[in-house]
Amino acid sequence: MTAASGTAPAASRVREHLRRVDTAIARRVAPGPAGRELLNLVSREFRDLGQVRLERVGSARCGTSVAGFSDVDVLVVFTDPIRDLLYSPDWLREVTNGTWNPADGSLPYSLRNVLDVLAETPAGEPPAKSLLPDPPRPERVFGDFADRLTAPGRTVSGFDTPRPDFPAVTFASKCDEPSIELVPGLEADFLWDSPEHTPSSGLSYRVFPGTRDRWLGTNPEQHDATLSCSPGGSDYTCREMIRLLKLLLKYAGGVPLRSYFVELFAMRWIEGSHDLPARTVEDILERMAALGRHPYAHTGRLTRDIASVLAALAEQLRTCTAGGRLLDTVDLTTPETSGQTEACATPAAQAECADGVARLHEAVLRARHAEEAGDAETAVDLWQRLLHPPGGPRP
Repeated sequence: MTAASGTAPAASRVREHLRRVDTAIARRVAPGPAGRELLNLVSREFRDLGQVRLERVGSARCGTSVAGFSDVDVLVVFTDPIRDLLYSPDWLREVTNGTWNPADGSLPYSLRNVLDVLAETPAGEPPAKSLLPDPPRPERVFGDFADRLTAPGRTVSGFDTPRPDFPAVTFASKCDEPSIELVPGLEADFLWDSPEHTPSSGLSYRVFPGTRDRWLGTNPEQHDATLSCSPGGSDYTCREMIRLLKLLLKYAGGVPLRSYFVELFAMRWIEGSHDLPARTVEDILERMAALGRHPYAHTGRLTRDIASVLAALAEQLRTCTAGGRLLDTVDLTTPETSGQTEACATPAAQAECADGVARLHEAVLRARHAEEAGDAETAVDLWQRLLHPPGGPRP
C-alpha cells in the first residue's frame, strides 16, 4: 500500500480515536451531593444581603468543560436592591399600609439612599453625583465575599478549606465530585458612578470582578448561543475543538494557560480574527474586510486545525513575551473595550506557556506527519500519548 492510498484510512482511524476521546471528556460536569450542599450553604450565608441568585457559568454551563478535570464555576449574583424593591408586591404593600421600615443594608445602594438624594435635589434636575453613596468596588466586594466564605472553622464535607484567589473562592474537591469556584457578581444595571468602573459592554447583564478596580460583564446565554452558531470545521464542532485543546494544553500538557482564554482564542481562530488587535465586533469585521478575509473560510479538518491553532498561539505568546506584555483577547459575546482576558497571570507564566505550546505543536505535527504518511498505528499512538494526562484516567 502506498502512502497516498493509506492516508484516508489513517485519517479515518485518527478521527475516530479523537471522537472517542471527546465523547469521554464531554460528559456533563455538575455538582454532586457535596457540591449541592455547599451551594445551599452559600445561599444561606448571604441571605441577609437580600436576594442572592446562584448561576452556573463558564465551561460547565456551555458544554466546553473537560470531564474529570474542569471545575464548576458559580456566579453568586447579588441583585439590584432598587429594582427588587420597586417591583416587589410585598414592598408596595408595606409602603401603602405604612409598615415599611427602611434600613441601609450592606449592599451599595438601598432605596433609602436614593430617596434621600432625591429629597435634596431640586425638581427637574438630575441628582448630584456627590450625593450618591459609593458604588460597589470589585476589590471590596470580593474581600467581603471571601471573608465570609473563609471564616475560621468553615468546613464543608467533601472539600478542602476554601482558598481565596481573586476573583474566585475555590473549594477544592476531596472526593470524586468536581471542585467548585465561587465568584461574586452583580446585576449589570447597578447605579454606576463613572465610565472607569462601568462595564464597557452593553451586552452584559451580569458583572464580576475582572480586576480589583474594574467590573467585567458576562452574558452566559449569549456565549452559549455563539458556541452553538459557530460552524467549526469540516469534521468538528467548535465545542469539540475547545474541549480537546483544553485537555491537550492544560490537563495533559501541563501548560498554565487560563481555560477561558483557550476557549476565546479557539473561537476567534475559527472565526479568523485571532491575530487582529481588535476590541469590538465592528473593529473585527472592518479589519477582516480590509484584509480580504472571510469568516470561517480557513477552517478544515480537526487534526490540521489543532496544529494551526497551536502554531498561532505559540507565535503570539512568544511575541508578547519578547515585547514585555501579556497576551490577551476579547470575548466576542460581551466585547469589553477595557479589561480583556489574559492568557496567563504573570510574565513568567507566559514564558512557560510559550515554550509549552511550542513543544506540543511539534508533537502534534509528528502525529500529523504519521497520519499523512498513512501510518495509522503510529498516529493514533502519538495522539493517545498527547491526550493522556500523567497519572490520570486514560480518556
